[in-house]
Amino acid sequence: SQNADTNPQSWEHFANNANNLSPQFVAILDKMVHLNPTLRYNSAAEVLDSLENL
Repeated sequence: SQNADTNPQSWEHFANNANNLSPQFVAILDKMVHLNPTLRYNSAAEVLDSLENL
């Protein structure tokens, strides 16, 4: 059995069942934990900018 760190379905399961979260917030979380590091935020400042624009 895979743990949550290596099992991409774990995040999908969370995101698909996060009914109380806005799609925009889930997209930010998705980008923060993307399996491909080049597709993640480059800095905390970028994350904060995205959060402030919600």
